[in-house]
Amino acid sequence: MQMSLTSILASILIIISTIYLGFFTLINLFILSTNNLDDSLDNKKDKEHYNDKVVFVIPVKDDPSILRSLPGYKGLEYENYDVVIIDDSDSEDFVKTLDEVASRLGFIHIVRPKEIRVGRKGAALNYAIDRISYLNPKYVIVMDADHIPDKHLVTYALSLMKAKNVKVLIGYQKHDLGDYGPFGKYYRIIHALSIFSLMARDKLRLAPIFTGSVGVFEYEWLKNNRFDDKSITEDWELSLRSYINGSFSHHVTNKVFSHCAVPQDIKWFIRQQIRWAEGTIADFKRHFVSLIKTEKLSIKEKIGLVYQGLLYSQSLVILISFVLSLIFYKVSTMHTIPFISAPVIILSLISWLGLFIRGLEIENMKLDISVLVFSFLMIYIMSLFYSYGTVKGLILKKRSWIVTKRRS
Repeated sequence: MQMSLTSILASILIIISTIYLGFFTLINLFILSTNNLDDSLDNKKDKEHYNDKVVFVIPVKDDPSILRSLPGYKGLEYENYDVVIIDDSDSEDFVKTLDEVASRLGFIHIVRPKEIRVGRKGAALNYAIDRISYLNPKYVIVMDADHIPDKHLVTYALSLMKAKNVKVLIGYQKHDLGDYGPFGKYYRIIHALSIFSLMARDKLRLAPIFTGSVGVFEYEWLKNNRFDDKSITEDWELSLRSYINGSFSHHVTNKVFSHCAVPQDIKWFIRQQIRWAEGTIADFKRHFVSLIKTEKLSIKEKIGLVYQGLLYSQSLVILISFVLSLIFYKVSTMHTIPFISAPVIILSLISWLGLFIRGLEIENMKLDISVLVFSFLMIYIMSLFYSYGTVKGLILKKRSWIVTKRRS
C-alpha cells in the first residue's frame, strides 16, 4: 500500500509531536507521584526574631490593589523590616491617594523612577535594588501590589533559608482573594497545583523557578544577578540565567505565602497567560545554547529547565498535531497512525486530573464538579491563546506589558 509524500510527512510529524507531548506527560507523572513535600518547621526557631534587615519591594503601576494590601504589612511577626513601593503610575489621582495611604501608615517608602521609566517590572525592581542600599538590607522580598503577606512570612522564610543555606526562597501565591465563581476557584486551584509542582520539582532536582512574587532573596545575591529589564517574564529569565551561571541556590515551600487577588475576569487572565507564554519561549530561545553548553548543571536540572521553557508550547504542538491528523485522514488510507497519540493524550489527561486534585489538597478545597468541568474546558480554550503567545515569542522581537487588573 503506497503512501503519498504528504501522508508520510504528516505521519512523521505526528510521531514527533507524540514524543514531544510524551516528554511533558512523563515528567508530570513523576511530579504527581512525589510525596512528603511539606517543610517541617520548628516553632521555637520560627518565632525567633532575627536582627537581619528585611525590605519588601513592591512595583506598582496604577494598581488600586495596593491600597487594600498595604495595611496587611502592619503587624507582621517580625520587627526589623521596611516596605518600599516603586511607583510608576500615570494617574495623578491614584498617586495622591497612594501618598495619603502611605503617610497614614507611616512605615512605607515610595520611590518614583520617572527619569528612567521603561514600563517593565524588571526595570522597576532593578531601580529599587539600587535605591534601597541605604536601608542596609540583608534580605529582599519581592511582592506584587495585590499581595497581603501572611503574618509569619518573614520568620518562616528566614528560618528556612538559614536551615537550607540558600540564597533564594520561592514562596506560594495563594489566590484566595476574590475566588468566587468557577473562574475564581479555577485560578486558585491552578496556582495551588503550580506550587505543588514546584515543590515536587525541587525534590526531584528538576530546576523549579521563581514565579514573580513571594520571592525572598539575599540582597547581595539579587544585587549581583539583577532582573532583565527587557524581559516580560523577568522571574523566569532570572531563574534560567542564574541556573546557567550556577548560582541559583534555592528552596521552594508553600509555608511562606501571601494572600493574592484573582484577575478581574477571563479577559485579563487571557492577556496575562499570553504574556507568560510569549515571554517564556522568548527567554528560553535566547538562553538555549548557553543552557545546553553549561557544565554547571546536571542532566536532570537541564531537563527541568527545558520542561519549563517549552511548557506553553505544548498547546501549539497539540494544535499542529490535530491539523496533521485531519490531513492524514484525508490523504491516506492508513488511519491507524494518528491513534498512536491516544495513549499519551489519555495519560496527559490523567496527570492533569491528578495535579488538579493535588491543588485541591493544598488549598483544602472540596471537589466541585462545576469547577472541574470549567477547568477541563479551559484546557482547550487556553490552548489557542498559549499557541498564539508561543508563536509571538518565537518570531516577534517587540514585546508589550499590561498590568493585570484584579478583583478587589
